[in-house]
Amino acid sequence: MDKKISDKVINRLTLYHCILLDQINENIEFISSKQIAGLLNIDDSQVRKDISLLNNSGKCRVGYIVKELKASIEKTL
Repeated sequence: MDKKISDKVINRLTLYHCILLDQINENIEFISSKQIAGLLNIDDSQVRKDISLLNNSGKCRVGYIVKELKASIEKTL
């Protein structure tokens, strides 16, 4: 990856990763930025901004595919 990712973003990506692991364990296929934001008590626009750095696009009104997003985060971290 050519872009430098700030430590704050890396910390949030780590938190997102933990949430995604929980979702996988619960057999949940999709998650929205709003759901992630609600679990972390942050703004959903921040979640979308962070995830956009991963070049992972969600589906409108559906969210992100949990397994794909987890893999993108792992690749970045």
